[in-house]
Amino acid sequence: MTAESLTIAGLERWAESGAHWQVLDISATCAVVELRTCMGEPVERHESADPEVIAYLRAAPTDLDAEDVHARGRYAEEPSGPGRDAG
Repeated sequence: MTAESLTIAGLERWAESGAHWQVLDISATCAVVELRTCMGEPVERHESADPEVIAYLRAAPTDLDAEDVHARGRYAEEPSGPGRDAG
C-alpha cells in the first residue's frame, strides 16, 4: 500500500488479514497511519489527504489507537452526539 493507494478498502483488508493499523496524527486535511503486523510491530507509514479516508479514520478507531489519539484530541473537530464522547 502506497500513500497514493491508502484507501478505506485497503485498511479494511489489512485488518481482515489479522494485522493492525494505528492513526498517528489526524487533522481536518491530513491523516498519518502506521500499518502494523498482527503482533503490533510497525511495517509502513502512510499519509492521506482524502476527506473520505480521514472521516473513516475518525469514525473507526482501532484497538491500537482509540485511547492515544482520543487523548490528543482526535475527536475535537467532531460534534458531540449519541455514543460520542464530548471530548
